[in-house]
Amino acid sequence: SKPYNSSIKVFMSRTIYNFIKEPLNQDYYDLLGYSVIDCKHLLLVVRNSIQIDSEGKNIQLKLIPFLCNVSQKNEWPGTTLSNSNATIYKYYLNPECIAIIRKFSNRLYQWQQPTYPEDLCLLRDDDTPWLVSIAHESDGFLLLSKDEATRLLISLPKLQAIIKRG
Repeated sequence: SKPYNSSIKVFMSRTIYNFIKEPLNQDYYDLLGYSVIDCKHLLLVVRNSIQIDSEGKNIQLKLIPFLCNVSQKNEWPGTTLSNSNATIYKYYLNPECIAIIRKFSNRLYQWQQPTYPEDLCLLRDDDTPWLVSIAHESDGFLLLSKDEATRLLISLPKLQAIIKRG
């Protein structure tokens, strides 16, 4: 099983599905498109200690219409910082937001500073994580109920080749 921090609320009815290959191109786009069924928010992180490039600032500008919350924390799904905080941007997830994300990226682990905000994460309505990425470690996983996993894999059967139940 995968180690994770306290910001991931564990429920007995959810299972970790590790990405054994990075979601890219069509698999990545399909996963993002599907996510609006189960998810309500998207998180992106900017570490305060790393300057973000103009490309990353441009992404942030394009996402402003979907911004619902900005906070300073040392922890987000999949990551805990020991001696510093980061700025956590929480966006409303909808097809327009996904279109912007797709325009700027074609793979999950692309979300790394300084070029991009970090660690794309998708959250359900209750703020529990559905998709978690730790991009600089080329690591990510889905945290799904049995019903969510069944629906996802029926809708996107090609994902079976890139995920493994944890």
